Amino acid sequence: NARFHLTAEHAWADAPVCAHVMEKIFTTEFMLKKSGRDYDASGHAMGKKTAPLRRPARLQWKFNAAAAKTIDSCYVEAQNIISDLDLHILSHDAFGKGAIKKCKVSPDAFIQAALQLAYYRDIGKFSLT
Repeated sequence: NARFHLTAEHAWADAPVCAHVMEKIFTTEFMLKKSGRDYDASGHAMGKKTAPLRRPARLQWKFNAAAAKTIDSCYVEAQNIISDLDLHILSHDAFGKGAIKKCKVSPDAFIQAALQLAYYRDIGKFSLT
């Protein structure tokens, strides 16, 4: 009766990585359940900790001069791109999540489809996402 949640950036490479992690978790869980080694009689997960968790630590990066120069150059370029951005926010209240649920798709899929349609109407072709 457990729940699983994962939040990740929607970059092109992240979804396969997250999917592989989830597949490993679910496959391991399935195999443990199948062998009867998943939960004890009181409902607690069987097994033991193999190591205590360490506290998170801030990463200290060391870059050589060439890498630092590239990072600085990329930062300047990003600032130039950001300064040329026009952002318009539209408050949409014509319908809510109930309408999306009636479409029987995830909110993410609904938004992706809407973005694709908007891009198509604006540019006249679909964009790879």
